[in-house]
Amino acid sequence: MWEPQQKRENTLPARKYVKPNETVGLNLTAAERKTLLTDVEFLDDDYEQALRETPTDQNIEFTLLDWDYLGGELQFEAEAANDPKRKERLSGIFARIEGLLAAYYTDEEPE
Repeated sequence: MWEPQQKRENTLPARKYVKPNETVGLNLTAAERKTLLTDVEFLDDDYEQALRETPTDQNIEFTLLDWDYLGGELQFEAEAANDPKRKERLSGIFARIEGLLAAYYTDEEPE
């Protein structure tokens, strides 16, 4: 006898709204922070300052637009990297930032 399939629920988590100037945090390990500070050639001063001054047991806090910009820089650096280990480190951090961006949304569009 035929039985109807159970209704599948959406298993994707709902994206959380944040205001355009509101920050969201990502906990980067000491190794990930070091990678950003040493492997990203043109890291803006604001990013560098946050990476250096935020204790490793605390999240790095940026707006979604800032995270989007940093993710773009990492993607560019990873694609241009000749060293496979450097490419892997940068790609790993990029993937974490992409995951963060997928969890939130705002009214403002990336540039």
